[in-house]
Amino acid sequence: MRNTPDDKTVNAVHRHLNMPSTGWSLGRFGAVAEFNRTVDESYQVNLSPTGGEVITDKGGLRVDFKRPVIAAPYQMLRRDRLRWMHGVNFCSLDDPSVINKNRGITEIGHDQDALREHDKSAVLFDLGLDTPHVNCCVRSHDPDLIQHMRNKTGHSLFGNGDAVMNDLMSYSPHRVFISPFGRIEIFQAILGGQNGKKSLGPDSHIIEALLKNDRRQSANVSVPSGHTVLLSMYPKNPVADFSGAPEAFDRVPFQEFQNLINDFASSDDRNLIDKVMNDVKNGHPPWTTDLTRSQRTLLRVVLRQLYWLDGPKDTVVMWQDVFEPMIKK
Repeated sequence: MRNTPDDKTVNAVHRHLNMPSTGWSLGRFGAVAEFNRTVDESYQVNLSPTGGEVITDKGGLRVDFKRPVIAAPYQMLRRDRLRWMHGVNFCSLDDPSVINKNRGITEIGHDQDALREHDKSAVLFDLGLDTPHVNCCVRSHDPDLIQHMRNKTGHSLFGNGDAVMNDLMSYSPHRVFISPFGRIEIFQAILGGQNGKKSLGPDSHIIEALLKNDRRQSANVSVPSGHTVLLSMYPKNPVADFSGAPEAFDRVPFQEFQNLINDFASSDDRNLIDKVMNDVKNGHPPWTTDLTRSQRTLLRVVLRQLYWLDGPKDTVVMWQDVFEPMIKK
């Protein structure tokens, strides 16, 4: 893990901005924006020394590491015995000076930092969701919506029977989520804004019940102490498609993520991965030492990867029977 946006961090971002198979998100539990695109979509990529941008007809992403960053790759278990999830969190030291203090709907003004030139004259409104490290906003040129939002200044998005939320579903303005590491803009219609049908591509999710839980991210993903996740990247999974549906094992995205592990994971994680790989391949019996929750999770992920790399060899199955005895094969 690194404390500055060094060449490896920026090069990794540049590489994945050009990969349509890589997804991105920013936000927290209950309020998150996602950016993804398909292989056949037209797009524009602009790279910079601190990150870059990718823009499609449906939305856009800007990565901008103007403050110290730690790239923290992680791997998580899925329910079956053969698959896993992974991603990279870009984290920054907790800093009270960047905390969003807006409570209730707040007009920000013209969006001078918009990804597209013609959106810079649109008016931006913070939805006031009490999300400390991300501004969850909507943006519009529509004079009726702008006046409506101004009339709701200071109000809660969820007050009065969710009236404001329902209005936004009807108008379907751009959604703009902003963190100190960049922004995601969604141009396409809000879910439910077009006969209730969900469109593929960039999207946002605002769920009041999850916001009330006051959780920043999954408890299954460790974050460096004293740091906050400000942007997440999801390289292609080698055993699942973007929706999570199973796919045949693909060594190319597997190796791509291993490169990220080698560049950014902690030495403890890299050493544990290497030891599991070596012990299993050399036919050693399963460990009997105590492991932390995170160590045990990582060990189980490596066993699943070995299954695909080397096939269901006896040693792999033996280790899985010890560490995942109740998991469906």
